[in-house]
Order: sequence, then structure tokens, then C-alpha cells
Amino acid sequence: MRPLQAKEISQGIVGAINELLSQLVSTPRVVSQEELANIVRQQGTRLYLAYEKSGVVGMLTAVVYHCPTRTSMMIEDVVVDEEFRRLGIAKRLTMTALDWARSHDVATIDLTSNPTRTAAHELYRSLGFELRETGCYRLDLWKP
Repeated sequence: MRPLQAKEISQGIVGAINELLSQLVSTPRVVSQEELANIVRQQGTRLYLAYEKSGVVGMLTAVVYHCPTRTSMMIEDVVVDEEFRRLGIAKRLTMTALDWARSHDVATIDLTSNPTRTAAHELYRSLGFELRETGCYRLDLWKP
């Protein structure tokens, strides 16, 4: 199984992604076909999907951005269907993004992970990611 970069978004892919997102966050937002199509059309965004015979079983979003000091990547929304976890799918998704980043002169890659996802933390450390001691701030513009 080699993760593929999504180029076209079918209704089946939309349903699979929304199912995966419901396993990632406690209050998922339903993403439309139009939103996903816009995401995959963005020049700096790559949506990787992992497929098995049953269809889409995992995903990862990688966003590349350029600053005066460097080109960086942010990895978001890494999730594998619970029936397919511990089979190396998340590793293959992440390695696909890392390979692309290395071949495109990306200097740094950041990601965040829920503190309870210990298996994910082990994976990221095994791939060379280091936990940073930083004051990371967020302003939630959707928060009421």
C-alpha cells in the first residue's frame, strides 16, 4: 500500500474522510466535497490518502509555507481507521510527506499530536521528530 496524493475528490472520498475525521476529534466538522476540492487545488497543500481493498483507510494533510527564513511544512489530520491501526499505515503516510519535503528543500516539519496518542508519539520519535519546548499560542476564531 502506497499512499496517494488526492487530486480528485469523489463523494466516496468525502464520506471516507468525514468518517476518519470523526475518529480523530471528538466534535468533528463535516467537510464538503467543495471544501476538499479546494484543499487539493491549493498549491502548498497535499492531501495523502491510504487505500486498502475496502477503500480509504487513512489520511494525512501536509501544508507547505514559505517564510523569509525558510520553507516549512505543517502536518495535520493524521488518522487511520481504527480497524487498520498498528499496520504501519500512519508511518507510510508520514514517510510519503517526508520524502516529498526532502525532495523540495523543506527545512523544517512541524506537527502536533494529542497527548493521549502514545502510539503516534512513538511513531513520530522513531522518524526523527523531537518534542519542542515552545510557547505555542492559538487564537480560535471559530470559538463563540
